[in-house]
Amino acid sequence: MYKVFIVDDEPIIVEGLKYLFDWEGNGLEVIGEANDGESALEQLRDNPCDLLITDIMMPNMTGLQLIEEVKAVHPHTKCVVLTGYQEFDYVKKGIELGIENYLLKPVDEEELGSTIRNAVEKLNRQEQALEENHILRDNVIWRWLNEEIEEDELKHRLEMYQIPFSKQAFYLSSLKIDSTEEHTIQKQTILKKKLEEATEALFVMEPGGEIIVLWMNKDFAVVEKDIDTLIMIMKQERWIRHFWITKSDATSFMDTISDHFKQIKHLADFRVVLPEDTHIITEEQAGKFSVSQDTSLNGQELVQIILKSDAEGVKRWLQTFFQQYGSLEDPQHVILLRGAVIDTISIVKNSISVQSNYVETAQIMQNILQSTSLIELERILFAYCENIIQSLHERNNHISPIIKSLVDYIKNNLHEELSLKSLSHQFHINTVYLGQLFQKEMKVVFSDYVNELRIHKAKELLQSTHLRAGEIGKQVGYSDSTYFYKQFKKKIGLTPTEFRALSQGINA
Repeated sequence: MYKVFIVDDEPIIVEGLKYLFDWEGNGLEVIGEANDGESALEQLRDNPCDLLITDIMMPNMTGLQLIEEVKAVHPHTKCVVLTGYQEFDYVKKGIELGIENYLLKPVDEEELGSTIRNAVEKLNRQEQALEENHILRDNVIWRWLNEEIEEDELKHRLEMYQIPFSKQAFYLSSLKIDSTEEHTIQKQTILKKKLEEATEALFVMEPGGEIIVLWMNKDFAVVEKDIDTLIMIMKQERWIRHFWITKSDATSFMDTISDHFKQIKHLADFRVVLPEDTHIITEEQAGKFSVSQDTSLNGQELVQIILKSDAEGVKRWLQTFFQQYGSLEDPQHVILLRGAVIDTISIVKNSISVQSNYVETAQIMQNILQSTSLIELERILFAYCENIIQSLHERNNHISPIIKSLVDYIKNNLHEELSLKSLSHQFHINTVYLGQLFQKEMKVVFSDYVNELRIHKAKELLQSTHLRAGEIGKQVGYSDSTYFYKQFKKKIGLTPTEFRALSQGINA
């Protein structure tokens, strides 16, 4: 709700205005009142408003002086002036200050209502513009963390959003939320705004609903203080059931920020194996459940099988996976495999975006930690993969016609330049709305989805043709070979050449 503050040196008028209009029914809340400008200004310093309604002639400070002071700090505040006279010099000054209207006392109820509704409409447009600006800003930072844009472009884009760029030091954290209800974009936006106003960090919304927290060139003491503030605010939000903040010991620089980003994302996966009252997840806590073996390549193979909805293929993959440990009877190896299964589930979960239930996931992790045999671990992992396949099937049956058409077009035209802007023109739909609708229905951000399909197609061509890697990159939509190599290596863990050689060795 938008905040309203009323100022008049006649208390009866203040009380009358509070009951003359349906504030709550129009998305407004009267947060304060004052009988003079100085008192109003003092209150507004600590608790700013969105709409200021003020008398013009008051002792010590006039209404116009109050507006001037308020707008110097909060220029987007909407202001309505009340007066008992047609004072044209004041009208002229009010117009210069950008007031919404100049209402004569006694206030006409219809004119008051019309003025306020117009102000609310402007606030809505202002809020929408700010939200769109934040979506674009978050996208820039998200692409940078995923190594999709270079330093010069990042600096230029951040300057557009009036964010001072420093490449000296960065600190990253992530905020994961489990809510008591389906939290809307509006709630997320309000929460982000509240957190950014209370701390010195940027809060970036990522596709899965997780929030990435970024500090640029701040002392660690500032980070620690901000995390304490963050926890305090989160505990006050009634719609949040649980929340977790990942906390790394490391500070990043330009050349290590991407690795740091992957690290703090991975830390968030361990929330399901930690005590229920845990709010901060550290590297030390996660280390108790990690394994030294590298399961990422096998995990990506499993992801591809799941995406084909091949339950029998999943079963065969799991049998092969566990056979390499089948001869190990030492109970310590069962403990080791618990960590491997948790890591594999983490890989699948981060690669395939489907709605997940925290309670169910926590139960799965508890079952893993209590398992005493390899057969039991295999059964748990197969049941998890089967549920993912079922969720994908259900999701595909609930996609709107416009997104289904879009997905079909993308799959058949990977070689083309595919962007939300170009496709929104082709499908005659607003760019921002298309991006939000795609993310809502597909549970994945548009650029990540396209990249996933392109890498998958590139793997197929590397295995089935003798084309050079650079040519394959162009066929799947990467005009820049260097960028293709970087994206492939980031996703698969191998270069295209290494992947082809390994595939040929396996199939020989």
